[in-house]
Parts: sequence; C-alpha cells; structure tokens
Amino acid sequence: MAEASSCLLHAGVVADVPRGFLRSALAFPGPARTMSAEQELESCLRHYKALGQEEGAKSTCQALLLVLEKLKQFAGGSVKRCREKNLEEAFQQLVQASKGLGELSREDFLPLLRCVLACQMETASSSAFHRLEKIVAKLSEGNNRSLVTEQLNRCMASLAEDEEPMPPGSLQTVCMFVEGGVLGRFYWRSNLVPLLRCIAATFDVISQDQVAGNEEWHYVTVKVCLQLFKWMPEEILPLVWEGTENSKTLQRILSSLLQSIMGKETCKDTRLLAATAVSMLVNTAPEPQRGAMAVLGLYQLLDLSGCSIAQRQDAKAASHPGESCFGTLRVPRPPWSPDGLERVVLTRGLLACCKKEILSCRLNDTTQEACLLLDVLFPAVSVLMEEPDYYCFQVFSLWLRRVRESLEEIWERKRSRVLADQSTPLERLTQFLWNNAESPVERVSDFIHSSFQLLLEIYSLECDRFEDLERPLYGQFLQRVILMPWQARARYFPLISVLPYLGPEKVLDAYRDLPQHLLNCLSTNHLCPAASDLYKTILQLQRKVWAERREQVPEEELAQDWGRCWLAVLSSALTSPSPSLQSNASTYLLGWTLRVFPASYSLLDESFKSREPSTLRAWVALLNAQRTISGAFPSNAETLQKLPSCLFSMEDNVRLAALSLLCSAPRTNQALSEMEARLLKEALPLSLNCDSSSFRQFLQTMVKKALVRLRDSSLALLRKQESDKKERCGGKDPETALGQAVGNMAALLSWARSKGCWDFFSRSNTLALLSCLQDSTNEIRDLASELLVRYFPPAFPESIAVALFERAQEAMCSPRVPEAEAGAVLMKTILQKTDNLVLKRMLPGAKEDPPGTCLYQAFLNHLLGELRTHFTRAGHDLLLAAHTSPIHGVISALRQCLLEVPEVATSMLKPEQAESWRLFLSSLVNAVRDVSNLLLGVLQSKRPSSLDQQAAAPSFADMGNAISFLIHVGKDPGLPNEDDSVLLSEEHSLILTCCWVSVKEIGLLLGGLAEKILPLAPPAGCLLPLQVVKMAAEAFQEILLTCRHWGAVEGCSLGFTKFSAALLSHPDPELQDIPKTALEQGLALLSSPRNCSITRRAAGFPMLFLCIVVGEDPSKTRPLLANCVQRLLALAGEPLPVDWDQTVDLPQVSALHVLQTLVRGSGLGTALNQYVTPMVVLFLEALRSPSWAMRNAAIQLFGALTVRLLGRTRSWDDGCDQDGVSPEALFTRYPQLRSILLKELAVAAEESTGPQRGRFRLCPSLYAILTFLAKLQPGGTDTWNSDTNACFLEPLVRLSGNPIHAVRVMAAKALVPLVPATEYGGVLFRLASGLPLPGDALCHNALHGRLLQIHAVLAQALNANCLPPDVLFSIAGQLEDRLWLLTPTQPCPLVRTAYLQAVSLLIGSCSRDFKQRVREVVSSELANSEPLVKPGASQVQIGSATFCQHAACFLCHEAARSGAPERIGEVCLLLQRGNVDVQVAILTWVTEKEEENCLNSSQELQMVLLEKLGQKLKEGANNVLLKLYLEACVHLCSKLRFRSPASSHELRGAVLAETKRDLLSMVGNDDLSPELLGHALCLTPLLLTPSHEDYPLLEQWCAVIDQCSNPLSSEVLRMAVAKSLRMSGADVLWRAQESSRSPLRALALRLIGVAVCLLQDEDQEVRHEASIFASLVAQGRQAASGLPPQSGCILLQSNKGLVLLLQFLLEKFGDCPEAFASLVCHLPSVDLGDALAELEAKGVVSLYKEDEPNVYAEPVIFSQTLLPFLLQLLGRASTSLKLWVPMQDWLKATGPGVFSSLHHCRLWWSQADSASLHLKAVGCPKVHVAIAALLVKAVLVASMLELLEKTSQPNVEGIDFTAQKLRCVALSTQKLLTQHGMTFAINLETGQDSF
Repeated sequence: MAEASSCLLHAGVVADVPRGFLRSALAFPGPARTMSAEQELESCLRHYKALGQEEGAKSTCQALLLVLEKLKQFAGGSVKRCREKNLEEAFQQLVQASKGLGELSREDFLPLLRCVLACQMETASSSAFHRLEKIVAKLSEGNNRSLVTEQLNRCMASLAEDEEPMPPGSLQTVCMFVEGGVLGRFYWRSNLVPLLRCIAATFDVISQDQVAGNEEWHYVTVKVCLQLFKWMPEEILPLVWEGTENSKTLQRILSSLLQSIMGKETCKDTRLLAATAVSMLVNTAPEPQRGAMAVLGLYQLLDLSGCSIAQRQDAKAASHPGESCFGTLRVPRPPWSPDGLERVVLTRGLLACCKKEILSCRLNDTTQEACLLLDVLFPAVSVLMEEPDYYCFQVFSLWLRRVRESLEEIWERKRSRVLADQSTPLERLTQFLWNNAESPVERVSDFIHSSFQLLLEIYSLECDRFEDLERPLYGQFLQRVILMPWQARARYFPLISVLPYLGPEKVLDAYRDLPQHLLNCLSTNHLCPAASDLYKTILQLQRKVWAERREQVPEEELAQDWGRCWLAVLSSALTSPSPSLQSNASTYLLGWTLRVFPASYSLLDESFKSREPSTLRAWVALLNAQRTISGAFPSNAETLQKLPSCLFSMEDNVRLAALSLLCSAPRTNQALSEMEARLLKEALPLSLNCDSSSFRQFLQTMVKKALVRLRDSSLALLRKQESDKKERCGGKDPETALGQAVGNMAALLSWARSKGCWDFFSRSNTLALLSCLQDSTNEIRDLASELLVRYFPPAFPESIAVALFERAQEAMCSPRVPEAEAGAVLMKTILQKTDNLVLKRMLPGAKEDPPGTCLYQAFLNHLLGELRTHFTRAGHDLLLAAHTSPIHGVISALRQCLLEVPEVATSMLKPEQAESWRLFLSSLVNAVRDVSNLLLGVLQSKRPSSLDQQAAAPSFADMGNAISFLIHVGKDPGLPNEDDSVLLSEEHSLILTCCWVSVKEIGLLLGGLAEKILPLAPPAGCLLPLQVVKMAAEAFQEILLTCRHWGAVEGCSLGFTKFSAALLSHPDPELQDIPKTALEQGLALLSSPRNCSITRRAAGFPMLFLCIVVGEDPSKTRPLLANCVQRLLALAGEPLPVDWDQTVDLPQVSALHVLQTLVRGSGLGTALNQYVTPMVVLFLEALRSPSWAMRNAAIQLFGALTVRLLGRTRSWDDGCDQDGVSPEALFTRYPQLRSILLKELAVAAEESTGPQRGRFRLCPSLYAILTFLAKLQPGGTDTWNSDTNACFLEPLVRLSGNPIHAVRVMAAKALVPLVPATEYGGVLFRLASGLPLPGDALCHNALHGRLLQIHAVLAQALNANCLPPDVLFSIAGQLEDRLWLLTPTQPCPLVRTAYLQAVSLLIGSCSRDFKQRVREVVSSELANSEPLVKPGASQVQIGSATFCQHAACFLCHEAARSGAPERIGEVCLLLQRGNVDVQVAILTWVTEKEEENCLNSSQELQMVLLEKLGQKLKEGANNVLLKLYLEACVHLCSKLRFRSPASSHELRGAVLAETKRDLLSMVGNDDLSPELLGHALCLTPLLLTPSHEDYPLLEQWCAVIDQCSNPLSSEVLRMAVAKSLRMSGADVLWRAQESSRSPLRALALRLIGVAVCLLQDEDQEVRHEASIFASLVAQGRQAASGLPPQSGCILLQSNKGLVLLLQFLLEKFGDCPEAFASLVCHLPSVDLGDALAELEAKGVVSLYKEDEPNVYAEPVIFSQTLLPFLLQLLGRASTSLKLWVPMQDWLKATGPGVFSSLHHCRLWWSQADSASLHLKAVGCPKVHVAIAALLVKAVLVASMLELLEKTSQPNVEGIDFTAQKLRCVALSTQKLLTQHGMTFAINLETGQDSF
C-alpha cells in the first residue's frame, strides 16, 4: 500500500502496511458535504452542455466537456493505471483549453473547480491526488487563485469541527492535502490548533472503544500526526519546546502516541507508525541536545534502554516520579505490560527518522562524552539482538547506517575508535552477523548483506582515521569464509563485503576453490543471487585493477585477462549437463560478463563451436545476452546458418532459448526481420504439441512477445505514415496530429480491416474457440474463455447462443468430471456473452419475470433449479442420478457464474436488487447444505444428528458397504453380479466421483461466497445474513469431520480457509466468532473419548484446525493459533488411560496428527517457530509410548518438524549436502534444542557403552535424532572449542559401538556435519589411531562403527578438498598398520567391508607395497568364496555377499585405474569363475561405472561377457542375472571401436553364431518380462553382421520390432525398439540405400515405418531415442551405435526428425513399390460415419472414455503433413508401373468409400436443427481425425483419377465419379465445415498445406 506508507518512505522506513488497510477506513462516514464527486460531475456536465449552446463559449465548453469526460472515467474506474491515465489526459485537455478559462465568468468557472476539488477530496491514492493537484494548480493560474483558495478552504473547513473526533475518511483527506497539496497545507498550517484538538479528541474516542473495526481508524489518526510533525515543524516547535496555552493538546496527542507504541492490542503497523511520528516530533527540537534529552527521558520512562546513563538520570527523574519531560510537555508513564515490540518500534523510528545532529550530540548532565547513538540506542539494539526477528534485523542495519553517517561527529567528541580490534562491540556485532547470516526469517538477507558492508566500511574508515595499517579483521573474515562449506549462504555476504578491501587477486589466490564453489552455488537455486553478486563484484574489481595498469587498455586485452581467469569456468557452466546450472549461469553470470568485459563475447563465441546440445544451448544464451545488452541481432553468416539447428534441436531448453532470441527484442517496437519471421513460421508449428507444460507456457510467453513486437512496430509505422502525410499536407503540428490520429490499437485494427487483413472475430473463429471451451484441459479452456470474454464482440449471435446453451446443459450433466467442468465454463461464457433479450428467451421461466428482474439472477436461479432437480433425483436413486444428472457440474457452474463474472457483483450492489440477491444466496446455501448432508449420509449409511456426535469419517469398508447397497437398490435385477471383481466397478466409481467431486465443489463455492460476497457492502445491508453464514460453517464442519477422500478434503480446505479468513477479517464481531466457535468445537471433539477404529484418525479432521488458524491476520498476534497449539500440546502430552485399547482412536494420537498438519501447513509461515521446541519434547516423549499409534504419529510429526527446521530438499540428487542449515545456525535459532538432543544422545551412548553393552537396550528416539543431525549442513570453522559442536562428538563416537547396525550407520552420517572443516584431520587421525592392532581386544560392533565414521568423515573431507597431503599420509599410515582387519584373521565381513571402503578412498595416498597387499588379499578372498566358519556355526555369514561385491568393485576400479592387461585379466577370470555375488558386482560396475572409468578398451572383457551370456542362455539362468549380462553386453557392444574392425566380426561369427539365434528365439518368447525382451532386442542387431548369412536374422529382428512398436505394446518394449533403432537402424538404412537388393530396401522401409510410429510415441524418452535415429539418418551420417552423435550431427526434435525422415524416404526409397503402402498405412482409419453415430447416441454415458492407445499423436496434423509426400510418390507413378500397381490397389479399395463419406458428411453438417450437435462435433477429437483423414484421402483419390484420365487408362471398378466431381464435392464439404468452425490446413485443389 504505497499511498498509506508514503510517510514512512519519506522518513526512510518502509512500513509493511497490508494492502487495502485503509480501504475499509475510507468507508467510515465523514462530515456531510453538499454533493459527492459523482454528483458534481453530472451537474458540471449539464452546466457546460447548456453553456455550450451559447455562441461565444462553444469551443471552450467543448474542450471542458472533454476534460470532464476524462474525470468521469477516472471517478468510475477501478484499475489504478487506467485512472491515472485518465487524469493525465484530463490535464492535457485542460492545458489546451486554458486560454478559454480566463474568459469564463466566476459562476461558469466554479462548477469545474468544485468538480475537481470533489474528486480530490474523495481520492485515496497519492499518485492520483498529485495528478489532481496539477489540475488544481493549472486552475489557479491567472486571476483564479483567490477563488481556488476560497473554495479549497471551504472544503478543508468541512473536514474538522473544533474538538470533535474526525472519521477516518476525513483524516485520510487531511493526510493527502498536508502531504501533497500546496494550498491545503497552507490552510492547515493556519488552522493547526483546531486540527490538533480534533486529533486529540479522536484519540480519546479510539482509546475508549477498543474494537477490531477501530484499527484502521487508529492507523490513519497516527498517520495524520506524522504528516503534521513532518511538514509543519516550525508551527509544532513552540507547542513542544517553548510552552504555550495550546501545549496541553499536543501533550494529550503525545501521550496517545506513546500508548499506541506500548499497547499490546494495537496493530503492529500502527505501533510502527506511532514510533515514527514520535521521532519526527523529536526532530522539531530547536537544539539537538534538547531533542536528545527528550529521547533519553522516554527511554527512562518506558524502561527500554537498560543503559548506565538512564540509571544516572534516576535522581533527576525522582522529582517527578512516573512521568518524563519532553520539552515543556510532561508525559505520564502509560499503563503497559511489555511484549518486546515497544523497544523495536521506538528504536526503529528514531534510527530511521531522527536527525543526525540529535543522535550524535553530547547528552547534557553527563560526565562522559555520551550520545544517543552509542550509549542509549546501542544497548537497546543489543537487547534486540538476543531474539532477532525481521524488524530487529532492520533496526540493527539502521543503527550501523546511522553510525556510518555520524562517524565524524563521534570521532570529534570521543577521540577514539568505535569498533577497535578485539573490542567488545566489534566482537558482538560480528558474532551477531555470522550467527544470523543464514536466518530463515523472510526478507532478512538484504539487511545482513548491507550490515556486513556497513560494518567493514566503518572499520576501514576508522583504520584510516587512526592510521591502523594491520587491519586483521579482513583476514579473519576471509579465513572464516574459506573454511566454511560452500553450501552455507552465510559465507557469501561477508566475502562480497571484504573483497574491495583485500582485492580480487589476493582473495582468488587464497581461495582457489572459489570458481568451483560459484558453480556449485549456481546448481542450488537459493544460492544463485549470492553467487551472482559475488561474481559481479569480482569482475568489477578485476577490471578496475587491470585498467589501472596503464592508460587506455584495449578491451580485447582486458577480455584476455578475464578469459585466463574465468573463460573455462563460465564455459563449463554454460555447457553443463545440469539444466539448473546451465540456466542459472546464463541468467546470473553471462550478462555481467558481457557488461563488464564487452570483448569477452568473441572468446565465448569461439568456445561454443561444437554442435552438441549443451554447446548449442550455451551459444544461444550468449546470443540472447549479447542482444539484450547491445540491442542488435547478430546477423553474420555463421550465426544465420547455425540458428535453425537450435530451433529444431531435440533439447527443449535449446529450442526455447532460440525462440526467445527470435521473439524478444530490447524495444517492443522493433519489427520482426524477414529472417526472424521466416524462422518463426517454420518453427512454431513443430513446437505446439510439446507435452511439457512449462515449455508450452514459455512458448506462449514468447509468442506474446513476438505479437507485441508486431503490434508496436506496426503502430509505429502507421504513426509515421500519418505524420508524414500531415507534414506533406502542411496541416497541424506533427506531434499533435500523431497523438490524435493513431493513439491505440483500434486505429491499427481499423486500418487492417480496411485492407481486408483482419477477420479475427469471424463466425468460424468464434466456433473454433467454442470448441476449445469443450477441451478436457483447464489450460486450453481458460485461454479460450479469456479470449472470448475480453476481446470478442459483446454478444454471441442468437443461433450460436442457443446452441451453446443446449450443449452446456448436456455437458454440465455429464458424469465425466472434465466434461462437466467444460459445461460449467460454457455456462459462465454464455452468461457473459449473451444479449439480455436472447438470454431471456433461452431461460425457461424468465419470460414470466417482471420487467425489472436482473437477468444474471434469473440465469443463476435457473442453475439453482437444476441443482434442486438433480438433488431430488439423487435422493430417489443416487446410482441413476450419478449416471444421468450428477450434481458436481451444476455446483461448478453456479460457482463460476456467481463468483467469476464481475457483472454479477455489480448487480448485487444495486439497492433495488439487494434483497432478491439476499434471498437467492440464502436459498443457494440451503440447497448445497442439503446436498452435502445427502452425499455424506449415503456414504456412511447414517449421519450424525449434530456436531456433538463423534468426529469419525466412515471407514473404507463402511463406504464400500453403503455404495454396494445403493448399487443393489438401483441396479437392474437382471444384470449379472460383479461382486467377485477385485477392481472397483463402474457403478462404485460413479457414486464415489459424484459424491467426492460434489463435496469438493461445495467447499469451493461456500469459501468463494464468503471471500467475494461478504466484503460487498450494498446500502441495504449484508448480502449473507448471519444465520446463512452459520449454516455454511456447519456444512464445512460436517464435511471435514466426516470426509476421507483427499481430493474432497483439499478442495473443501481451500474453501474453508477463504471462509475463515473472510470472517476473521470482517468488522462484525458475530461473524468473527464463527471460526472461533468452530475451533472450540473441534478441540472439544478432539478431547472426547472415542469408540472407533484408529483407521479413521486422519480424514479431514486436522484440516479443520489448519484452515481456521491460517485464516488469521498474519500481521497480528494470532491468538487462535496460540490457543490451539497450547491445548493440542497439553492434550497430546496427557498420559494414556489405564485401560487404553490399541484398536481405539486416542485423543492423544489425534492431537499429534493435528499438530503434524499445522506444522506442514505452508500458510502459517514462521508463526509456528516459537512452538518448535515444545513439539520436539512432545515427540521424544511420544516415541516412548507403549501405543503403536502414538509412536507412528510422533514419527510423522517429527518428519514435518524436520522439513520446517531444515527446509525441503533443494536438489534432485539423493544427497543432503545442499539441504538444511548448519548446527550453529540451528542452535542459535533454537537454543533449547541443543540440550534436549544432547541429553537423549548421552543417555543412548551410556547404554551402548555401559556395563551391559552389546545387549539390546532400545532408545526409541535415538535413530530419529541421528537422522535429523545427519541432515544438517557441515558446520562452521571457529567453533570447535564451543559447546555447539564439541559436545556432540563424544556421544556420537561412543554410539559407534551400538549393537544396532542402522544406528551405527546413522551415527557415522550424523558425525559429519558436526565436525568443522579445520578439525577433519584431527578427528580422522584420532579415529584411525583408535583402531585395534593385531592381538588387541576388540568389540566388533564398536570396530565396525568406528570404520563407518572414518569413511563418512573422510569422504566429506576429500569432497571439500581440505586435507593437506601430509595429513592424508598420516591417516593412510594408520590404516596401513591395520591391514589385518581385511584378512581372514578378522572374520567379520561387515568390518572387512567397512575397512575396504575406507582404504579405497585413501588408495592414492598409500604406499605401493600396501596397494599390492590389499589386491592380493582381496583377490585371494574372492577366489576362495566359501567362508571359513567354526564347527556348528551357520554356513552363511552376515555381510559376506556385501564384502564380495565391494571387493569385486575394488578390483574393477583398480583395473580401470591402472589399465594393466593382467588386472583386466583378473576381472575376466572373476567373471568366469566367481560366485553369483561377484558376477553381479562386476556386471553392475560395468554397466554403471565403466563409462567414467573407461574400461572399454579390452576386447577380452567383451568376449568373456558374450561367452558367459551364451552359457546363461543355454542354462536358463535366473532372470536377474540374465538381465545383468544383457545390460553389460549392450553397454560394451554398443561402442564404436568394438564394432568397426573386421577381425571383431570374424571372431564373433566363430563364437557367437548360436548366441544370436538364441537371442532371437528369446525375443519371440512372450513368457519373458518386457525388460528382458527389451535388452535382447537391443543386443541382437549389435551382434549381426552385413553378411548374407545374417540377413534372415536381420529380417526376423525387423519383424519383431515392427510388432513391438505398436502403441499397444508396453512402454519398456517401445523404448527398447527405439534404442535398438538408434544403435543399429541407421547402419541398415545406409546399407540398403547403397544396395540394389529389393528385400533389403523393403526392410529399410519397414524400419522407417517403425521410426515414424516411435517419433509420435506418447513417451518422451521413446521419441528422443527415435529422434537420434532420425537425426543420424537425415543428416547423412553412419550410425555409430551406442555412441553420442559426433559434433557435426545435430540431434533434432521429433517433429522435425519426422519430416526429414519422410523426405529421406522419398529421396532414397521413393522408387520402391512398397513406399506408398508404407506411408499411406499411417493415415487414421477412423470412419466418419461411426464417429458421427457415436456422437448422436443418447442414453447413459460411461464415467470414463476409452483412452486412445497414443494420446500424444496428432493424427490430424500428421495426415496433413503426410499428404504432400504421398502426392510426390503419386507423381512418380506416372512413369513407373511398379509404383502404380500398389496405388491402384489402394484406389480400388478406398475410392468408393471416400465419395460416399463426403456425401454423408455434407448432409450431416447441413442439418438446420442440429446446432447443438454441431457444437458437440466441433469439440470432438474423433470427428476431427475422421474428417481430416477423409479430406486427405479425397485429395489422393482425385489425384489418382486425374492421372488415370491423363493416361487414358480404364476406370477403376466401383468408381463411377470423375476427379472433377470429387474435387467439387470435397471443396463444398470443406467450405461447409469451415462455416461450422472445422478448419483444416489442406488445399483441396493442389493438395498442399494451406498454411
């Protein structure tokens, strides 16, 4: 609320005033004036119209009427921008009419003046007021000033009567005139004392009547005081500081302001404003010392400071106990109970507004050189720093800023440093900043950042002043930053702040990991802004340093300097495979790079020459950034050649970036170039069917930008033409003519219509958009509705409106939810776009209504009648009603028509219609309440009689039984019984859908009523009576207390939240009590005893509490939330009754679930933070409960608390290194948590290592606490000796001996974040040296846990790269001495595994001899896989399989690292002879890790895998092992280097001939899983050779993939086919292209047909794989199976790949007889007659439509795409008999049916009485597909007949029509379809695409 807080903006403080805070304040009645602004306008218009009849005043009156028309538009408008534009235009018109104003008489001038002043008096917007003030100033020119002053004084005098309270409207008007009106301020300056008396009287009334409605009044009263103190200090001064007879009035006002500051019940915004007002009053002091002493007296009086100065003033204050002197005013101590906010607001106000001289002056009567800033305000700030919130951070930042401003004065007086090194103030300030740098408080980060900068600036200035050259603080900051983990946001603010003082070179030298850490930040969204600021700061400082080396350094040289430092870093980020890193780098880094170093563009452009997708994305991002900065589009040849590749890239982000480049421009009037328009026309159609919603939204945004450019550039051109025309004609001034001739879009549209280029509002376009309204997706429906309502003509033609109404009625009654929602949207559109007369004729009962009846209400009454009819039917037979007349569609239509049509709300405000609306709304709420009762009742067979009954939702069994009974009652007895089915029957689904969706709609409707209708205030009173609102509240309660369906609960909760918020913010206390009563009833129900199953505990019950407390005003104290949480904590903490039953729902359990719901609720924000610690205590106690339900609920509560404390996962990976907060930040925020968690850990550790260690003594809370600690970020750097971290180390290390394996694992993870980076080496050495040597006594649990902790901490230390080499060697030495832990001497496999994992991390730092010994031990153990066991022990050792797997992976890694043949041989031998665990480990490693370790150069490993695969196929190995072998073989055999040599093929032919046959036989086995078949499909073609012997196998493989590419096949198989094509298909096509063998060419056509299907597959990954195949084929490259395409091959989008693949088929295989059949088979086979018959079918509609096998495919578009290729093939047939034969066969089979279908289509669409059915057909996809296929076939048939006629061949049997006749019929049919909104991009004369 910019206007209401303008005073605070002037004072340097931004007040957080709720939007609309003063809107209700202005509704208070003010002193009656003669006429309102609207009345003055009407009177003024009549006056000047009459005056304009006189000859001499005609021109002046015409100009003034234009001014008044704009003022009328301003007064009646609601959009702020439009209102201000109206005022600006009114002022311009007044300027043009100013010459005639002086000629008007006083009587003729007064109406205009009164009209303007009336508008000014009623406006509440400061920007509008200032524009009106310009008009008043214009009117004051010349001789009219005295008249204007006189009239204004009269208006001002009407606002205040002496010593009478002023209403809010008058106070707001006074504020406006004091702040922005010159004459108004002069008036109040002369009448200040009467105004002050009125203000004092107003304060008295407000203080006596403390009700919620007075908050706005209170606020605006304080605001008037602030404005007066600010703008009239000279008039205020004598009243405060000199003492006059009127000082008592100001003393009353000051006392009221202090009471406002101290009042706990006062709104926070009012308290903030009151403190600012008091600060402005201090500024009126004649001498700074007097003002300072007044502040000191206030702090002493209110006991806010706690400083020694205040104490020394006690003696002086004792003479007047309980009061303080403020100048000559004596202020008594107000009665108060402190809540802490009073210190915040007063200190904030003084720091924000008080003059520097007052803050820094020496205080009187003090022996020391004391001042307010350091000795009064700093102690107050120190108190606030103990429990900081948003305003405390603001106060802290303000204090530093004021110290910085006052340094010179402080130094002169103090003669020493304020922040000396190692001084207490400096330590306190820096520690406060470090502790809160990661504060979760909203909007705090800016304060922290600025505070770091101010602190270092003050420190630097003081060092300069006192000549301190050491300045150790900078180095301390940098060192602390370096040692902090990069994930900590706290490190970047101080780093940015310290950079200017240390210099970039020094920082980068000391912090070598900074570039990489910047990239890490860019992968984490919440760190991106900090990384951007840091990078920008470094670049600016580097440029400054490099540019100072000599004068005029060339930009290219500066860019080279930048490149040496940053080019590789930025390039790697922009080409990163991580989408977030790539996007954030281009958003945050690229722009600053080009701004600071413009010549870096060429360096970056040179580094992006590759055509990899990531490089293309980076290149386009570079072009975008360069265009944004320079404004020019790069138009060099290389760019223009490369850009189309980006537009058709397979990667969405590349295409979007390229589209953004084409559509965006620095100026919106920059026209699209010819190249841009051409590329957009080509690219947009291929991008419209993307299945990514984000892509579609971004595409929509880009198209809007392009259209805006077209519009604005066209307007600019048209204006230029008009201007040139005027100049040529010698007419008016060009600028004036320009503004008058072409001012807006209307002129452009008129010009377009005159040229015949604009027919957007045609009937066909209207019908096309109406078809979109029937779509099943909200996205399309909403866009179509917005277009129709906002831009199309006001009313539909009657024929369309009637048909649409019938269609809406039918759709609204559909049981299918999307169709019913579409019907609701249609109803809303009809209401908005139908003429009143047509609407009256359409509605059944509207003809009998009296003439004055509101048609909106009549329409809604019709819908209400429909609801009652449906309700009656549901009461008789719910099953039949759910089939034929479900309720949810009608309720949705009522909701949208009532709440989303602005004209309905306008109608409600008319006094003559208010009563009828009130009756309608009451009837509506009654009706939906009855519906809710019915639906909830039938689902539980019985309904509670009142809310006093138990809050128990029916169980699923109860609902099932109730629904089965309804089905039994309503079902035809002759139908078979389906009770034995394990799936829900159609009838079950129908009833459930009808009930739950209707309940959800009821909740949304009732919530919307409260939100939209309650704020309306017609003169006749509230539209929703109290009893109606209570009835709605009861409906909400019943739904939430008895509902289990989450969709219904969610919808109802959304409505109830709006309902509660509307009531709690309403001024009527009775309405405010309704949510409070509901909360009390809920808490009472929660506490009552139960006798129901615990399966009913959740349902919607907890949401009842959440909705109510979320509805509270967040700017207030939230008393309902406090009461609710406290009572829930108390209830959940009560002990269980002695006779508690595990099967009964306990109140304690329900309370825990409600608490969990509150914690998870995002609407509460930080309001729950104060209850976190009690909830943690409750959780720990609940985990010890004997009740399983209590423990389960406690775990769920803890999960919610973890998310609230640590935040949600911000990355997609499984790691937690980017989540949560550091231990220091957490325990600083919640200091009691530390002792609570530590106590639990200590108890658990004592039990683990006590006298009875090794025995299972469960600590229920232990694992949860360890999990929580493990989620923390690594901690700080200099706090190791503090209790925060060190106290956790001992219990965690002792927990390594816990007997539970999971606890030991989690203890190791929990240790990591609690060890500072500086202590990694010490902790690791301590842990490693504690490992037992041979012969030492040991505990296996403790040894295993110790090794796990070593591994966890070591992994983190290596990842952070913070262990020096000597430390690594020392740790490695300790582990080398314990090699016996890996040998059989130590028999525990878990210990050996943990040791091997730790050693694997350090293997690079170990000695060569140790490595060899480890390999020998591991190889020996794997060779002898049978475990050594003691007699009588089990043959299976726990962990033995895990050890084998880790050992095998270790050997694989070592083989890859060394590359030695003997190492690879060891792996092959293990694969041949090892047990199953070893084989699984090696195969998994080959598949997952081989790529990064490059173990693909060994042909030996490949052959071993293939041989073993052959053995497994023969042996019939288990599917898991066989799948692993297949995956590994596909992975290795897909490498190019394994397939190219001829020797490899020969070797395979000798060894694997039988394997290939076995694989193909396996592919044909339907009994195997799709995953196995998929791997076999991929591997088979990799093993096939170009030889003739393998051709039958190749043909068999082709047949299989052809079958598996069908959309009905499983997704896994289709993906396998796509991968198989990608790896091997291109080879086959290129061999077929070069071959003359017909079978091979026909096989290639089959492969292309498979690819055509897969390129339209509904699965995006399948399309991507097929796109790679199409890209390789289309761009003429040999397929390199398994390898990414070479840099020259661009991976294409599937649609573009499809087009190029069709072109390839036509070019390379167009002479094959099978080519036509391979294409024409892709035309849809939907019969038009069947589709229309299905559309006409009446009767019961099933709940679900039968899904299409492929919902992604666009058969209409593809049919149109396919037609040109088919016609080109047909053109070749005239010279080739072998091509003509299959075409003639198709003509004979298809031709006769095409003609008859066209005739049937034309007849069907010509029916005059089927308009509604036509609309239904327009929205039916099946009809569209059938007609598109029919038209394409018609073109083909006509073209074939023309070919027959040209070549004089005989007619085809069954065809008795000519080509000309067929074309005529098709053209007439297409024209008829276009008239009905069915438009197809097919030119029936040429057969080409018409677009």
